[in-house]
Amino acid sequence: MTLLLIHTGGTIGMAPGPLGLAPQPGLVEAALAARLPAGTRLLTHVFTPLRDSADIGPADWNAILDALDDHPGLPALVTHGTDTMAFTGAALTQALAGTCRRVVLCGSMLPLGQGGDAERNLDLALAAAQAPGMGVDLAFDGRLMAAGGGW
Repeated sequence: MTLLLIHTGGTIGMAPGPLGLAPQPGLVEAALAARLPAGTRLLTHVFTPLRDSADIGPADWNAILDALDDHPGLPALVTHGTDTMAFTGAALTQALAGTCRRVVLCGSMLPLGQGGDAERNLDLALAAAQAPGMGVDLAFDGRLMAAGGGW
């Protein structure tokens, strides 16, 4: 199996620095690679620069859709900040309606390695991305929720 990681940014991939939390390139990729079942290949598409989700909007949604189009049929895990994750999930739900894509957005309140929810949410997102089915979901707060609503 192959899994596509689209890393947009957000708290999940930050680390403490001299001026507070800052994006840490490679952090999410390493954490996800360490969790992959044997035989699973990880393809990555990383936003450069990594984005604060407060700044994510339609142009970024199109960039996510382009990355998905570049890898047809692959399940995808999208790391995303919490400020606009619900908006991105709703936009992707509409854009991917009628397709057989499996996309799971994942975010956290605390970064990986900080004793918070990041690892649990990443584990949930990974399991959901590999599960049968299609649609767009949010993995957050230990729950999997349909990105189009109806929770």
